[in-house]
Amino acid sequence: MIYRWLEHSAVFCALPLTFVFWGCEISDGTRVDPDKEPPKGWHDDCGPDAFVIGQPNQFMVQKISTGAWEFVDDPSFPLLALSQPIQLRLPDDLVGLVVTVDDPHRMPGLYDTLLDRRIVSSMYEPQGEKELSKSHHAWEDTFSLGLPSNAKTMLKGRRCLEIDPVSIGDDSNATPEVYITSIRRDDRGQGDFLDIQARILDGALSAEEIVQLDHLLGETYRHACQGRAECLRPHFVDQFVSINSADGAGEVTIGDSAESELYREIAALRCDDIQNISCEDAERGINIVFVNLLHLEGLDDDLTLLGLAGGIPATPFDGTIGSSLFISVDGHRYSDGSIAYDMLADTIAHELGHTLGLFHTTEQQGKDFDPIADTPECDRKIYGTGAGGRVNYNECRNADGNNLMFWEGGVQGILTPEQVMVLRSHPLAYRED
Repeated sequence: MIYRWLEHSAVFCALPLTFVFWGCEISDGTRVDPDKEPPKGWHDDCGPDAFVIGQPNQFMVQKISTGAWEFVDDPSFPLLALSQPIQLRLPDDLVGLVVTVDDPHRMPGLYDTLLDRRIVSSMYEPQGEKELSKSHHAWEDTFSLGLPSNAKTMLKGRRCLEIDPVSIGDDSNATPEVYITSIRRDDRGQGDFLDIQARILDGALSAEEIVQLDHLLGETYRHACQGRAECLRPHFVDQFVSINSADGAGEVTIGDSAESELYREIAALRCDDIQNISCEDAERGINIVFVNLLHLEGLDDDLTLLGLAGGIPATPFDGTIGSSLFISVDGHRYSDGSIAYDMLADTIAHELGHTLGLFHTTEQQGKDFDPIADTPECDRKIYGTGAGGRVNYNECRNADGNNLMFWEGGVQGILTPEQVMVLRSHPLAYRED
């Protein structure tokens, strides 16, 4: 059986802005006062009304006041857009950021994203210029873009990010929300640690099994980094959340049908929605929802869904569909019913890679590749394909078949230095100091 990791961008439900959760501050975006000098260390490559990103030495989620939204006059393609792109001034101490567009009524995205006038991603086919990052289709109602999403978009000497948020869909009274999640540090140092909270549906795993997975996940990353000191160190926090469904089956369906309502409900849980857990002391981190089985509408019959991230990157704050990562426990069982824990840890590590901004090094058709310079590619024109016209480990073992982010599961993979850079630059990666 072919094991496949899949992911998508999907989010629901705007966040309240009057409380603190996961140890991160929620606040309205602040504009630079045009009558004052720009803060020390910043360059005036943006206009005077550019938004200020975050605060020094803080993790921060900011909601941006975007101004007026207008519908493009085309009944065959209803597009809600701003008249002018949003400019974000990039401070010298910025380590990483994620831009999130949330619209519960439509399918949002970023029409055009420019970093110092270079295309980072685009919803159209740019002529004569290659995108710096891969854009990702949002099938639900949130889109996220991470910077640095790859080594080519590292923030060395770059000062101005322009984003052009849009939403596709019919007219409604609501407008999209735009959030900026950032981490700033004086020394521009990347993070080392990542907190994970387990949310367990219908007893899919026990507390003892979470402890075992915590150890194995650390081993997976140590192997992936091949002994390099600069490696992300994810770990499960002590508190985990038990969730009970109406039928107790522990099965979740992902798609557009009514059967996927349980998925939306669980994925969008805020800490405040959960009983018997202290949100005041809860640290920022990533939710992993363990279920018995994951079903993806339209998935090929010969593929098994092992895990699914909320996006590339996922929404880096609580309370939306894109805030959670789902893992199928039964998809990792041997024929005798026992769990293949090593493989389960590998799947978690892979899906964490997506959650923090890594794409597949090679997609299954052998035609699309990640934008990172030091990852090899398994081009079907060179290596050929196997069953179903897909590239797999047998074809790609001399290319990127042994990379943790190869599209097919079942092989304990490695990470390149630039992949690790992306993981450690994510705003959720922190340091003990």
